[in-house]
Parts: sequence; structure tokens; C-alpha cells
Amino acid sequence: MRSTTNDCKVVLRFFEPRTSYLHRPFLHPDAVYLPNEQFVCMIVKQWKANQNGVATECTWIFPEEVRLLASLALAIPEGKGALQFSPHWQQFPVPIETDADLSSEESIAKLEAVAVQLVNECFPEGVTYDLRDHHGLEEDFPHGVFEQIDVSDELLIRGLYTLLKGQCVLTCHMYTLMEEAISNVQISREAALELLRERLHAVHGKSVSFKEAHEYLRTSFKAGEFLASYFGHLHEIWIATKHPKCATGPFWTPPLMADDYYETYAALVSVYRHILTGEPGRATADL
Repeated sequence: MRSTTNDCKVVLRFFEPRTSYLHRPFLHPDAVYLPNEQFVCMIVKQWKANQNGVATECTWIFPEEVRLLASLALAIPEGKGALQFSPHWQQFPVPIETDADLSSEESIAKLEAVAVQLVNECFPEGVTYDLRDHHGLEEDFPHGVFEQIDVSDELLIRGLYTLLKGQCVLTCHMYTLMEEAISNVQISREAALELLRERLHAVHGKSVSFKEAHEYLRTSFKAGEFLASYFGHLHEIWIATKHPKCATGPFWTPPLMADDYYETYAALVSVYRHILTGEPGRATADL
């Protein structure tokens, strides 16, 4: 979605040096990801219209930032691991002035200077970022999927937002907040199913049930039988997670396993890649 120049601003957000970051930059006229041993940051053009008037004090990242980070995260195929992104604690990114094309050499030089200044102000004692390559990264994937992510599609953004947030929670707090990480990927799973229902409705011209959405998974993925069954199981444990008392009883803590996060994340990578690119998907039974 595009609006007038007055409704657009360029914002920069840098990341915490608490984890390893992908060392490959992402350059696009509307969004860039810049990794460096001195800083790691993302810069995006942000349009007011994409926030759709939502008032919140709890936003983790904004739609345009979701678009950028999801394009990188989904470039790691199912079962090949996951990228980690931990934005700095500041709630809102820093507005800056730069050229219309964020990927130009002039813009990049200016953005890097701003990033170095911000990191030095935040960490006056000095800091070094750990950068790494990722053997599973599909280098041509990020730009292609970036163009497929519509930031005005709030359901899609919500699904990708929670997929990314679950990984961030796990990165920052590991097992302390495992339940919260699982809750985020469960919301992402529900968003993915709703997206499939919407698309099936558009094709068939009638309402589509969750049962039919699961059947679609069953027939559209290489391990579809397993995936549909697994998503059904996830719905059951999701009920026990968010309700203190449910049909299976009250639990002092939800009956969750660490793999409820890792397996769900891996499966959702295939599902969202399918939604965005039409890729057949795997969602392997040996997750």
C-alpha cells in the first residue's frame, strides 16, 4: 500500500547484541537489513495507512518491519533451522531523513552512520556483534517473497508477526518464556488456517470450514497426512494452554513440550511459504 509522501517516514531500528545475526544484507528501495560487527539494524519506509488506525502501546515491530524480517526468516526452509532477530528494547524505531531509494549507496552510507551513532550512544563501553552465515539460506528467496507480502493484509501480517515474535521470545529468554513462545506460534498457526480458508473461499465461492482447511493441508503437502493430524493436535493443546480449565482438566501449567514450539515453527515455515509463493511444501513427518 502506498500513500502520499507526507504519510511516509523512514525509520531505523537496531538489534540487541545478544545473539548471532545473518551476515548477508538485504537491500530494497523500501527496506534494508544491514549487518555489521559494529551494529545490526533494519530500516524501512513506514506508511501511516498500513497501521489502519490501530492504537496500541504493545507493538513489537511494525508491518513494514514484519515484511522485511519475514522475508529473511522464511528463506530458511523447513527443518534447516531459524534466523534470530532481537530488536533493541526501545519501543519505537528512530525516524531519519534519507533518499527515496533506501538501497542507494548514498542512503546506505547515511544509514550506517546513524546506526553507528545510535549503538555507540546505547553501548558507550563498546560492543561487537556476532555475524554468521546460514547454510540453509536460499539467497534468491527473500526478495521474491518480499514482493508477495502485502503489508495491508492484516491477517497475513498478524500471522508473520507472531511467527517472528515466538522466535524472538525464545532467543531472548529461552525456557523461561517457552510457554509464551509456543502461544505466539499457535496464533500464527491459526492465522495461517484463516488465510487458507479465505483463499479457498475465493476459489470456491462459499464458506470454508476449518475441517476443509485441514483437508487442504492433507492434499497439498508432501507430508500432508501428518501435517493435518499435527495441526489438529496443536488445536487441542492450544485450548489447554489458553484456558486454565478445559475439558481435559485444570492444569497448574499447560502440558507442553519444547518440541511444541520447534515443530510448529518448522511446519509453519512451509505453510507460509506455500501461502506466499505456491510452493508445494513439505511439513515432514520426522519433525
